[in-house]
Amino acid sequence: MSSQVPPPDHKFSEIKGPPVDSITSIDSKPSGKVPVVQRPDADEGVIAWGYLAAVAVLFVCIIVFASTCKGDDGQVTRQAENPLENANPSPDPTSGFELDSASPNTDPTVASTAAPAEGATTSVGSSSSTAASTTVAVDPAKAIEDAEESINSKLKASPIQFAQAKADIPEASDALLKEIAESIAKLDVTVVVEGHTDVTGNAAANDEISEDRAKAVMARLIRDGVAEADISAVGKGSDEAQFGKDAAKEDLEKDRKVEIELKAK
Repeated sequence: MSSQVPPPDHKFSEIKGPPVDSITSIDSKPSGKVPVVQRPDADEGVIAWGYLAAVAVLFVCIIVFASTCKGDDGQVTRQAENPLENANPSPDPTSGFELDSASPNTDPTVASTAAPAEGATTSVGSSSSTAASTTVAVDPAKAIEDAEESINSKLKASPIQFAQAKADIPEASDALLKEIAESIAKLDVTVVVEGHTDVTGNAAANDEISEDRAKAVMARLIRDGVAEADISAVGKGSDEAQFGKDAAKEDLEKDRKVEIELKAK
């Protein structure tokens, strides 16, 4: 009787499992458990870098979110610390944030067209030399001459209306004489008040009247601020009269006047 090997059981041949090449090791210890199939380990370095990249992305997202959420809170806090800063800010319509008004101008067109003020200097140590170069020297003699001309022009435009053969100063001339006294008090000068008359009357009487008129004006100027030691009065009579005896009344009144002469001390 010949022995025959039974054909393989078809059920066992259809059992499916992992390829033999993928099995690296089998726990050979008898433990009564199903054998554990171990696959090749993944690259641990790649996994670590993946975690770090995820953390970095999360950190950047937090920063961006925090900066966009500042809004009005951050701005109010800054203004509370310094209320004078950015008093008139210029809003930037494209950025949504207020620009700092104290920031320097970076516009090249503005920088190129801006011109320095007259007499200005850019060097720190030369301010005194610049001021000296722009100071105009004033001639004292010319200043006194101009002041004298200005005073006599005012007296001619608004003459003191002396009555004939009188030396009384009318109240209408008080403001003018006060203004003249204030101008003279600012100068380092001596003052001579000259009195004049028209040609009517005799010469001796005219000399006396003209001197009285000069003294009356001198007293008024002293009262309004001119130093008494710096002023004197003199009568010129009718020596410098411009109109004759037959002149109109208005012209004769023009000869009844006083004039101011200023001299440097």
